[in-house]
Amino acid sequence: MECEYRFHSPRTLETRRVLLKNLVWFLNHRRFGSCDTRELKQFFHYLRHGHEEPNGRWGNKQWKDSVRPETVRDYWICLNTFFKWLAAEGAVEASPMVPIPKPAVRLEEKQPLTREQAKALLRAARSSLHPLRDEAIVLSLVDTGIRNTELIELKIKDIDLRARHCIVTGKGNKA
Repeated sequence: MECEYRFHSPRTLETRRVLLKNLVWFLNHRRFGSCDTRELKQFFHYLRHGHEEPNGRWGNKQWKDSVRPETVRDYWICLNTFFKWLAAEGAVEASPMVPIPKPAVRLEEKQPLTREQAKALLRAARSSLHPLRDEAIVLSLVDTGIRNTELIELKIKDIDLRARHCIVTGKGNKA
């Protein structure tokens, strides 16, 4: 409820629900009666290696891929915030996350498309049911580096064809 009255986005609320639900699943699956630093460290180990279990991660046989380092960091941030809140509310004496260091995430350098890859995308766009639209989409993505979600959110009012520019709302609603 606190996250709702603090106006966290619906997406943030849903993400936190899912991450906490996964922690609860793990604690139940391992038959832990409590959740302290030891159990949380095992949980983070499970995040990295749960896909190796016979039934896959979260007991889902289809989840056989490892998670990205960013995902582990996102879990750490969510759980750190949650346990800090529990401590502030007096529900726990101290956060069990304190001794667990934040995972280091090294930025993966994105490799640009090769000329051949860009040409292949344009050929595919030109042979689609909507060649002009699809070619415009491919050229926008390749020429500007805009994210696909940013392109999807573009409105006609955001585009000025005479000035040859558009206003893109990026992550965090930044223009």
